[in-house]
Amino acid sequence: MIEEWWNQISNDPRRCWWCKTRAFQKCFGCFIICSDKFIRKGLGRILLFFVYGLVTFVLLMAFFVALPYESLWMPKPLMFILVIIAVYLFINILYHYSKACNTPAGRPPKKIEQDPNGPPIPICYRCQTPKDINTHHCSLCDECVVNMDHHCVWINRCVGAGNHRYFLQFTGFLALACFLYCTISFTTFYYNYWHL
Repeated sequence: MIEEWWNQISNDPRRCWWCKTRAFQKCFGCFIICSDKFIRKGLGRILLFFVYGLVTFVLLMAFFVALPYESLWMPKPLMFILVIIAVYLFINILYHYSKACNTPAGRPPKKIEQDPNGPPIPICYRCQTPKDINTHHCSLCDECVVNMDHHCVWINRCVGAGNHRYFLQFTGFLALACFLYCTISFTTFYYNYWHL
């Protein structure tokens, strides 16, 4: 794929003379290959740690900034319930995120029985394996994925039949936690930081 794209660019007559030089082509080709490897391997791993750090930071802000201010005017039993809900959401967010990251997206079986009277089974032209219905080839993972939704750089893999449940639960718990955090701590930030 990169070779086809590179040949198309290098043979373009509209390019200026210095773009056609061998040194530019070597340097630019190396840049494309290195950036492709970085996006496939390095960026996903960096974003994994970024998500863990961001969720932990938000939890610390909730416990050490928002909840102490809210405890000044909110009843103690309600604060106790909010702390339990916050811990429950935090554990579920991290658990479902790690399951979405570590559970395989779902590959089609290597061998599919052909029905003699049925239509021929399609073969993936990239990985040469039989493709079942709703199977798509991911160019970043370089494998076929059953019921592929998308390739998510935040979990560093495709979202497919194997990890779709965990990904949706992760995003659901995250949205619920953000909504709860914003509604509970609204008065704290309004009266102490925004409305001075």
